[in-house]
Amino acid sequence: RTLALPSDPILGETTYNIGVMRAGTEANIVPGLAEVEIMIRLVGDVEPVKAAFTAWAGQRAELVWGSHIPAQHFQTLSGFEVEPVAYTSDIPLLDRWGTPLLFGPGSIHVAHTPIEYIDVAELDASVDAYVRIVRTLLA
Repeated sequence: RTLALPSDPILGETTYNIGVMRAGTEANIVPGLAEVEIMIRLVGDVEPVKAAFTAWAGQRAELVWGSHIPAQHFQTLSGFEVEPVAYTSDIPLLDRWGTPLLFGPGSIHVAHTPIEYIDVAELDASVDAYVRIVRTLLA
């Protein structure tokens, strides 16, 4: 957690978490192999992040880099609350859809968990918000 990683004045700090850990088959025995998948939320260019993790790992670990989704700054509309959040989106993969907006009801704190839900009042309010978004974009 002391690794120096890039930050962005709007998006904040680069964040990461352990997605999956695999090691060993028996208790109290040092495994011959251990793997960890780390999910990194980028706030800028991927290369400084790769360099920081590579320097940190040194000869202690082999790093294999998977795919990455670039840091994202979305269009915002006046009259709507906005805030940066520490997760990513597949919106860059939908580049033929025009200028992206990211909005939706629900909480990132329960998203993709066994207890995921959307409050009914929030769902009702989102209908009005979608109407406001469309009217703003058409104006």
